[in-house]
Amino acid sequence: MNCPICNSHSVKELKEHRERLFRKESFQIIELFYKCENCSEEYTTTALDQINISLVHNEYRVRNKIPFPEEIKAIRLQYELSAVKMSEILGLGINSYRNYENGEIPSESNARLIQLAADPAEFNKLLHFARNIQPDEIKALEYKIEQLLQIQTARKERPDTQDFVLSKLRSIMPDSLIIPNEFTGYKRPSIDRLGQMVLYFAEKIQPRKTRLNKLLFYSDFLCFKLYGYSMSGFPYRAINYGPVPEKYDTVFEHLESECIIRRNVEVIEGAETVMEQFCPGKIDFNNELFDEKEIKVLDHIIATIGQLNTKDIVLKSHDEEAWKQCNGEKKIISYKEYAFDLTLN
Repeated sequence: MNCPICNSHSVKELKEHRERLFRKESFQIIELFYKCENCSEEYTTTALDQINISLVHNEYRVRNKIPFPEEIKAIRLQYELSAVKMSEILGLGINSYRNYENGEIPSESNARLIQLAADPAEFNKLLHFARNIQPDEIKALEYKIEQLLQIQTARKERPDTQDFVLSKLRSIMPDSLIIPNEFTGYKRPSIDRLGQMVLYFAEKIQPRKTRLNKLLFYSDFLCFKLYGYSMSGFPYRAINYGPVPEKYDTVFEHLESECIIRRNVEVIEGAETVMEQFCPGKIDFNNELFDEKEIKVLDHIIATIGQLNTKDIVLKSHDEEAWKQCNGEKKIISYKEYAFDLTLN
């Protein structure tokens, strides 16, 4: 890239902690920019501007407990509603509501209304205040709400009946790692998504466990570097052999029990070592969980480092600032602090 001021080739992409205002609040963010070593001018591109804006918005959502777009959409989908019907029941304009699902930040009052709708009992109250909802639509929604309330009651009475995401994540991770923040790449951890990423690599290259964990790390952190959000929402911890998804063994056991993947176990003769190779299970990859950009990230990871052997990919991960700065205390790695130092482009 040439400097737009002096046309020099000596341009570096840099990051710096800076203070930025949004909705009259001040936030400390990592800001990305280019700097010309010849004329010392700083500038950005449209792509960098989008990431910088996203980072400010993420901090605003976390501080003010504003739901993220995928959370807003998930609330609607539990009632099997279209965006039009959801906006009518909430009393919001359809364009405003659609924009919220697509990334626009709602006002605090609208955010609280949407969050209130996540509770089926509260949503039932909102339903009966809504206009332009036909009697047959109300009846169908009341039936759906009753189903959700029964599930809710069963979970309280028998915690073991909770779905895997709720029960397992809450049992293996602290609350701080199952809500969108800098350690989850500003997404809620999704075992479905991480599982499909594992399956994607299993179908393409059938990696062993240590290598697989690095492929997952690079996929999530590269996605954040390019677009300002992680792919799976999973936190990663720096351990001796490089970054790994938090509680990865528990997750892999679940994926195998669900026949998403199959693990071939190989005992290395003369050593107390067991190698696990990850192969596809009985379920096809669900590409509907990912957008085109995310699939390209997965393919890029396979093309650039997917063929490295276990030793080389571990050594590569040890060159990352994410590992160097966090390994000493086996820390959870911050996406916002270290994704932009990633040595992959």
